[in-house]
Amino acid sequence: MTINQGKYQGSHAVFLGDSITFGYELRDGEKPYPHLVSDALGFLTFENHGISGSSVASGGFEPMSERYEKMNPHADVIFFMGGRNDFSMGEIPFGSLDTPSTETRTFYGALKHIAEGLINRYPDKLIVFLTPPHGSSDTVPEHLPNAITGQVYSAYAQAVREVASLYSFPCCDLWNIAGIQPLLPVHKQMYFTGENGVPDGLHPNQAGHERMAARIIGFMNTL
Repeated sequence: MTINQGKYQGSHAVFLGDSITFGYELRDGEKPYPHLVSDALGFLTFENHGISGSSVASGGFEPMSERYEKMNPHADVIFFMGGRNDFSMGEIPFGSLDTPSTETRTFYGALKHIAEGLINRYPDKLIVFLTPPHGSSDTVPEHLPNAITGQVYSAYAQAVREVASLYSFPCCDLWNIAGIQPLLPVHKQMYFTGENGVPDGLHPNQAGHERMAARIIGFMNTL
């Protein structure tokens, strides 16, 4: 892969996300995808605002819809990924694309609130939405509907795509292009870690982060 490093050389980046962005359970010396992407694209600095357990919508833990304002106001490239915890918790209404951005206690409303907030904070900068990759645990499998919202995990990824399209954001669709499927035992063992290093189907290991980073880097080279 040819990397047009000059395009982003010297830029400042921020990454907003949950445990996937944070790099939960990576070992010492291993790097989550924000670090790998930043190294490859030549960002001068980057901030990783991934927090394990973080929801997109208000009402959850460390909601992204409330903490995006803590990110570097001078960033040039802004990445957002979220949705797994909103799906897993089962307490946050799903909403629809018509849900207003003021209704941050819904998933769609919070996505729109984040989108509009990022535009107002970074009106002339590059804002990139990332759909989460596939993630399926024994307790909350991706293909079974959330008991409260009735939505499967793929619907949350679709919501991210739709909101990105609504605000004309580039969307790197990791759900469809990361090439990771934890429902298959070979991929669960190959690409995931978890508590005490036991693959949980949710949290990428170093190989999983490298695979995601490769897709993101390739996508960024198309912009």
